[in-house]
Amino acid sequence: MAKTISVTFGVILIILGILGFVENPLIGSGSFFHTNIYHNVFSILIGMILLFVAFYSKTTIAGTYFTLGAIYIMLSIFGFIVLTEEVGTILNTMEINQASVWLMLLIAVLFLIAGSISATEENAIESNTLQ
Repeated sequence: MAKTISVTFGVILIILGILGFVENPLIGSGSFFHTNIYHNVFSILIGMILLFVAFYSKTTIAGTYFTLGAIYIMLSIFGFIVLTEEVGTILNTMEINQASVWLMLLIAVLFLIAGSISATEENAIESNTLQ
């Protein structure tokens, strides 16, 4: 199940990142979820990391989820702090608006939930293996 969740999140983030490069009303510069090239590339990279972990990594997926959840929480906090106007930037690179900050917070929560599910699943597999 952890692999399926990782692939699903990875594909979704890659699609969201690619959509940011195509003019549309949902994601991109001046769209509902305001992003720029750095934000789009970041989403694609995180998606690629999730796909790599799902298919090639020998480490636990839960640790990856917890790490990514922490990164997204930090980005959300920075976003809430710097967002004094309609559009702001995180660390002078990633352009954001209120909707994209809330989306990052939602993604953080989903990563943390997925990490908990994966950790529980990995512990169950370990306990069955030891018996």
